[in-house]
Amino acid sequence: MTNNLIEFKNVSKQFPDKSAVANFNLSIADGELFVLVGPSGSGKTTTLKMINGLERPTGGSIVFDGKELVSYNIRQLRWQIGYVLQQIALFPNLTVAQNISLISEIQHRIKTKEAKKTLVSDALSSVNLDPAVYAERMPHELSGGEQQRIGILRAFASNPRVVLMDEAFSALDPISRNQLQNLVLKMHEETHTTIVFVTHDMNEALKLGDRIGVMNNGELLQVGTPTEIAQQPANELVSKLFANSGSEDVYQTYLGRIGTLGYYVGQPEDQLTEKLAENDTLGDGLQVLANNKVIEIVLNNETKGFLTSQSIINFLNDHQVDK
Repeated sequence: MTNNLIEFKNVSKQFPDKSAVANFNLSIADGELFVLVGPSGSGKTTTLKMINGLERPTGGSIVFDGKELVSYNIRQLRWQIGYVLQQIALFPNLTVAQNISLISEIQHRIKTKEAKKTLVSDALSSVNLDPAVYAERMPHELSGGEQQRIGILRAFASNPRVVLMDEAFSALDPISRNQLQNLVLKMHEETHTTIVFVTHDMNEALKLGDRIGVMNNGELLQVGTPTEIAQQPANELVSKLFANSGSEDVYQTYLGRIGTLGYYVGQPEDQLTEKLAENDTLGDGLQVLANNKVIEIVLNNETKGFLTSQSIINFLNDHQVDK
């Protein structure tokens, strides 16, 4: 039986000038990486804010870890929830080490200087940042990608029940964004923390989500795995949202996205395979296929599927690529 950590039951949120969320029903399992995706103004951020009480529903109820959200002391609730925003929210007057350890110190999870040093050192080392170099730096001395990396470490450092991430990478350059997506997958695999991730980028949703919820105009249109939504959209609007999510340059399309669109094949016999990641691009894949190999798509050392020259040709034909 699935243990649901978060449940929305007929939830609505009405602002004076508009309805932000309507008749919203959703269960998010403990340990799940759940992505809410949809265009701007679809109600994603409002939904996220209702989980930690930044917004209160005007109808229905939300259950967190088996209890009605309204029954929690709001401060105690928020101690269980990490939060990562698009606007990098490090405390500018605190060092990197102080930012990472702050919540754990306030909660009295760490009580000695040695424990703090260990927490900070382990956190920075886990994302390949040298503690000797970064621990005493100030936020303004970091790049945007580095600041957001520290923000993610801070959110996970206190071992929260859930981490909320609201368009956390949308302001970053593509390289930093890709690196931080990989970091989230790594943190999720290692900690099994429930993550609720909001984005308007379907490619990002496909890469990260165990399941995806598609929203529009305050309504939840469909919930499913990336493969289910890609292959069986609930309606024309979901299909269009998904179809319009690709890069303008089809050769920058993630190989994982191509697979979830229905182009994975069974493992061909007697052919050499080369492993690539879900977030490697079609351009990367074509180099492998030119060497008469089969692409094996892997995520966290797990095989997700195989792509051959023919399946890639089928994808290109279906997407009317004439380059």
